Amino acid sequence: MDQRKGMPTSLTLMVKSEQLALCLFSSRVFIPWRFSKWTRRPGKLCGTPMACASGVSQVRLESLSGKIILNDPVRDFHGYADKSATKKKVVKDVFRKGDMAFLSGDILVMDDEGYLYFKDRTGDTFRWKGENVSTIEVENIISRVTGLSDVIVYGVEVPNCEGRAGMAVILDREDTLNIDQLYDGMAKSLASYARPLFVRTVKEIEMTGTFKLKKITVQKDGFDINLIKDRVFFLDAKKRGYVPLTPEIHNKIISGDIRL
Repeated sequence: MDQRKGMPTSLTLMVKSEQLALCLFSSRVFIPWRFSKWTRRPGKLCGTPMACASGVSQVRLESLSGKIILNDPVRDFHGYADKSATKKKVVKDVFRKGDMAFLSGDILVMDDEGYLYFKDRTGDTFRWKGENVSTIEVENIISRVTGLSDVIVYGVEVPNCEGRAGMAVILDREDTLNIDQLYDGMAKSLASYARPLFVRTVKEIEMTGTFKLKKITVQKDGFDINLIKDRVFFLDAKKRGYVPLTPEIHNKIISGDIRL
C-alpha cells in the first residue's frame, strides 16, 4: 500500500478456505493503522474505531484507515491538487482526539479468525430499490458483455424516488455497442435492481491525472437530455429492453407518469 498516505507498509497474502485472504502487520518502521465501523455514507465512519485483532466473534465490515503524522517522511499526507478531494480523504479523531487519518477507501471483511477479505470500495456503491449496488461489479459485467473496456457506472437522483437509479456511461468510439445484446447479458448476470436504468454512449471520457476515468464530470449531467448531447437509452421494463431516451420519456420520468 502507499506509504505516503500513512498506510501499512507490509502485507501477507495467503489462501484460506480457497479464498485469498490477507493479514496486515507492521514493518520495522511501525505505521499505525486501524479498522473502523463503516457506514455507506461516503467519507463517514460510525461507532468507535477498533484495532485489528484475531478472535473476533463475528464477520464485520470495516474501513481501513492510516494515521497521518505531519512532517513525517513516510506518514504524512500532502493531499491532492483538488482540495475538496483531499478533504474527503482525511478524517479526524480516529486514534485519539485531535489526530488525523487517511481513508484508504477499501472496505474489508474480517472473519472470526481475524483474516481479512477485500469487499468493496467506498463511494463505489449506491442504493436502489432498498438494495446496495456495486458499481465495480456492474462495470465489469457491462465490459464483458459489450467487449468495451471503458465503462463508468454511478447512481443518479430521480424525482420522487428513494435512492439512486443506475446509469452507465460507455466509451464507444466506433459505434459498436449492441444495445439489445447489452440488455440480454445484464438480464442473465445482474439482479433487476442492479441493471442500469440509463445507458449513455460517449466518444471521449475525461481522465484524471492518474489516468483513471473521471466519473464526476458525467455524473453531474445525470440523465438530463437537455444537457447531454450523446445518445442515451432508457430501460423500459414493459418492453424488456433499452429504448432511446426521448424528451417525452424524460418528462414522464420527471413527472412520475413512468414509475420506476
